[in-house]
Amino acid sequence: MTAPVHVSAGILLVNPQGQILLQLRDSDPLIMFPGFWGITGGGGEDDESPETTARRELSEETGLALRDITFFKVYYLSEDSGEAPREVYIYHAPIDRGVHELSVGEGRALRFFSPEDLADLPLAYNHAEVLADFLASPAYRSYLPGNNDG
Repeated sequence: MTAPVHVSAGILLVNPQGQILLQLRDSDPLIMFPGFWGITGGGGEDDESPETTARRELSEETGLALRDITFFKVYYLSEDSGEAPREVYIYHAPIDRGVHELSVGEGRALRFFSPEDLADLPLAYNHAEVLADFLASPAYRSYLPGNNDG
């Protein structure tokens, strides 16, 4: 019998300077990846779509309610990681607010990072892979100043 698949979702928020918003996780040793940086998001609830999960988690963690978000990619994590199989749905959206305009509903802090800043950050889960994929994508390039594709 196969283990049930756990669904999670997150949103990559990109500001006008091309920086991505990340959340500093609590330092509680009882949570996974304490003190690491991560994408806003989390686990789905029963009968909740991935998009609804992403929107709810974003609201809980930042106070934001976005009208438009765009699907980027789904990641499939296996039981090899020591957890139940997981599907992680990633969305993206522009943000025109500064960190001081957001509320830190979970975690210790919110901060924007440029692509150059990400290499040295301790990142939770598979977020290094997600960020690398996103930064190499046309979706990310569409947010960059002077880009005429979007």
